[in-house]
Amino acid sequence: MATRSSLISRCTGVALSSSGQSGSRLHSRIQGSVYSLVRHEAPKEPVHSAGGAWQPLTGRGPPSHSSFSASSSSFFPTAAGSCSFSFVGTTVPSSSSSTSSFPFPPLPSSSRSSPTCPSASFVTTRSSHHPSPAPRFGSCTSASSSTRALHTAFGRPRPRHFSTVALNPGTPPSAPPSPGAAGAAAAAAAAAVGGGGGVAATTPTCTVCSGHESYEELLSIEAVFNALRQELTELRANGPAFVLRVGALHVPPVLVGGNGELFSPCPGMGPWDVEVILKLSDTDPIYSTPLRATLRFPMRWPAEAPEIRVDSLMSWPLLRRDRTPPGAFYKSLERDEDGKLSIVQILEKLREFLLNPLPFVGLDSGDGGQEARRSRAWLEAARKVNTERMSVINQYTKQAKHPELFDPMSPLRPEWFDPAFWAAHEEGSTEGWKKVLREEEPGEVYSMPIFTEAFCDFFLEEVFAFYASGLPARRPNSMNNYGIVLNDIGLEHFVDKLQAVLQPIGRILFPGAGSDWDGHHCFIVRYRENEDLGLDMHTDDSDVTFNICLGLDFDGAGLQFCGTMGQKDHRQYRVTYKHERGRCIVHLGRKRHGADDITRGERMNLILWNHSTTYRKSNEYKNPPYVAEGDDPDLRCLSYTHDRDFGAFKPYPEGKDHLANQAWCPPRGAEYPNFGDRKEKSDH
Repeated sequence: MATRSSLISRCTGVALSSSGQSGSRLHSRIQGSVYSLVRHEAPKEPVHSAGGAWQPLTGRGPPSHSSFSASSSSFFPTAAGSCSFSFVGTTVPSSSSSTSSFPFPPLPSSSRSSPTCPSASFVTTRSSHHPSPAPRFGSCTSASSSTRALHTAFGRPRPRHFSTVALNPGTPPSAPPSPGAAGAAAAAAAAAVGGGGGVAATTPTCTVCSGHESYEELLSIEAVFNALRQELTELRANGPAFVLRVGALHVPPVLVGGNGELFSPCPGMGPWDVEVILKLSDTDPIYSTPLRATLRFPMRWPAEAPEIRVDSLMSWPLLRRDRTPPGAFYKSLERDEDGKLSIVQILEKLREFLLNPLPFVGLDSGDGGQEARRSRAWLEAARKVNTERMSVINQYTKQAKHPELFDPMSPLRPEWFDPAFWAAHEEGSTEGWKKVLREEEPGEVYSMPIFTEAFCDFFLEEVFAFYASGLPARRPNSMNNYGIVLNDIGLEHFVDKLQAVLQPIGRILFPGAGSDWDGHHCFIVRYRENEDLGLDMHTDDSDVTFNICLGLDFDGAGLQFCGTMGQKDHRQYRVTYKHERGRCIVHLGRKRHGADDITRGERMNLILWNHSTTYRKSNEYKNPPYVAEGDDPDLRCLSYTHDRDFGAFKPYPEGKDHLANQAWCPPRGAEYPNFGDRKEKSDH
C-alpha cells in the first residue's frame, strides 16, 4: 500500500522523512515549516519601524513569485498555483459528478486511473538569480511551451526579468485517462476553480496518487476533513462562552516548502486553517478584549495537534517570536483513550496558557530559581506593556464618537465604501477587481477608489476626537511625529476586517507577498504647516502597503515612486502620484517612495502595512538578490537618511548631516560605476 508520506510527497514535491509525521513534530516539511523561526542575513535598508525608531529592513524580496492565467487575450496574475483535484476518465457512482473542485474528488468505484490537478499553474522564479525549482505538484504535463511571458494585470510586460518554470512533463504511474467528455468536464472544473482570473489556456495536470491503494489514502484524508468540519460546526453551535466566533475552514493559499520556495497546496490534501475569536477574561481589563488566533490542522488530525498562531497585537511573553506556543504547551494537551485531541480542549488550554503560562513550563509563583525569576520578570514586563496599551483603549472606547468602528463583532458597512469598490468586493472575481484598479506604474503601483467622502469625514471625526481626548499616543515611527497608531486606540478589529476585504487584491497584484496576510501595522499620518511637511525617500517594513487619503484640503504632498530595493533601478525615478480623497494606492513595501512637502493646508492618510508570516519564511523574502545600480541615481530618488552618496549630489537638510555616518545605500559591492569618484569629491 502506498504510504500517506508518499502520497503527500507526490502532491507537493516535498519529501517526508522515512519516519513520517509524529504527533509531536509540529513543524513538518510538508506544511512548509510555516511558523518556524527563521534567522538570516540579507542586505539591510533602514525603514520605518512599528516601534517608533529606525530598524533594518530584513530582506524583503523583489517582486513576488506569481502565477498567471489566461483570461481572454490578456494575462492577469492569480494566487500562485491554485490547485484542486479532478478525476478524468473514471467510473463514478451515479450520484456523483465526474469532477469536483474542493475539497475532494468523487472516488471511483472500480478504476485505477489517476486524479489530476487541473488548475496547477506555473510558478515564477527570478531568472539569472536562482535555478529553476523542482515541479511543485509531482509529475505534471502541459502541452504549452516551457516558458511564458509574464504580464501585469493590464496585459503589458512586467518591467523586470522573470522566467516561468514549466511543470516537468511526466506520465502517471497508471494508464493515462482517456480524452472525451470527462476531460472536457475536468477543463470546466479547472476554469471554475482557477485562482481568481481563470486558468491557463493549456492547463498542466498533476498526478497525486495512483492505484486503488492511494484512493484509500484519499478516503482517509476525506474522513479527516469531514470529521474536522463536523467538530467545528458543533463548536459554533455549542462551544464554550469564551469562544466568540469560529471562522470558515479553508486551505491556506500559499505555503513554504522545505527548500524555502513558495507553493500553493492542493485543497483536497490539507492542511486546513480556521480562525477563532476568543475572549480570555470577563473580569481582567487587560484580557477582556477579543483576540484572534489561527489553528492549522494537519492531515493527521486528530492524532496530531494543529499549529496555533496568536494573531492579536498583545504582548505574550512565552510565545515564540513567530507567535506560536512553545513545545511545553503542546505536551500539555490531553488525549482521549484513542489518542485523539479535541478542538474545545485545545482552545481551553490555549486560554489557560495565555493567561498564566508559567505552569506549562514547569514553574510556579513560589519557585525561586533563576529561570523562574526571569520568566516572572517577562510576565510582569508584558503585563505592564499590556496595561498601558489597554488603559488607553478602554478609556477611549468609552468616549468614542462612533462606537460602531470599535465593535469587534460587527461587519464593515457597505455604505462606508465607494460603490464600485464594494461591487468588486461582492463580485469577488479578478475581473471585478480589475475594473476598479488603475495602474500608476505598470506592474508596480496601483490605485483604486475605496472610501466615500462621507466616510472620510466620519473617520476623521474619530481621529480628531482622539487627538482632543488628551490620551497618550504612540507615534507610528520616527519620521511621523504627529500620527497615531490605530491598533493602539481600539481600532485593531476594524483594521482586521479592512485587511480581510483587501486580501484578494494582494493575491491578485502581488502573489507571494500579498497572498496570505496574518499581521498588520496601521496608522494615521498627518502633514501640515509647522508640523511634518513631507517624508524622505524610504521603503516600508511591509510586504504590501495600502495608503488611503482621508483628506483634508491641501496642495503639494505628491507621492514620488522610484525603483524597487535590490534592483538595478532602485534609485531611478518612475512616477509621481497625486493623492485623491477616498482613493487608495497599493505597492510593495520594497518600493522606494517619498512624500513631497505640503505647500498648503493639511493632509491625513491611513496607512496599512500588511505582513505575512508565510512569505517572510520564504527564500524570496529572506535572501533577495541585490544587484549593482546601473547609473547615477536620479536626484528625485535620493535619501538623506539612507544614501551614502547624498552629499555628492545635494546639500544635507539643516540638522541632518550627521546621518551621513549611518547611511548604507548602495551597499558595498552594489555601487554604480561612478560611485567612487562621486563619493571622493563629496568627502573633500
